[in-house]
Amino acid sequence: IPAEMVDYRSYNKIYINYEFKPAPIKIGDFDVTIPIPTVGDHPTSLGLDVGADNVNYDVEWLDKNKNEMSLAKAYEIDTDYYCCITIEAEDGYAFKAGMKVKVNGADFNYASKSDSQIMIMYKFRPEPIIVKLLRPVIKLPELG
Repeated sequence: IPAEMVDYRSYNKIYINYEFKPAPIKIGDFDVTIPIPTVGDHPTSLGLDVGADNVNYDVEWLDKNKNEMSLAKAYEIDTDYYCCITIEAEDGYAFKAGMKVKVNGADFNYASKSDSQIMIMYKFRPEPIIVKLLRPVIKLPELG
C-alpha cells in the first residue's frame, strides 16, 4: 500500500484511504426524431426530440455546403440540407459500445467523438407546402 494512502491514527489502528471514481452508467439504444422543415421555414423554428435520458444535445441546421444556416435564410424547394446533432452524456453517464440510434424510425450511423459524445449528420430535403382542398364558391350571373 503506498504510504500516502495510509493514515496512522494510533499504535493499534490505521486507516487506508482509497480513492476511486464510479464507473459511468451506460446509455443504450435510443431514437432521434427530427421534424423535416417545410419549404420557407427558418432553421431555428424547429424542435427536436431525443429519446434518451441524461443527455444534452446541440443542433446545427446546415445548407448544401454544410455551412450553418442563418435565421435570415429559409429552406428552398429541391435543395439538400443537413441537420448536425451533437449528443453528449451528462456527468456520470456514457454510451454503450455498439448502441443503435434510430433517426426518424430508421437505423442510422453516427460518429463517436468519445465514450460520452456522438455526432449524427442527417441529410434531408424540405417538405413541400401542401395546398389543402379548395372549395371555391362561384356565383353565376343572373339572366339579363
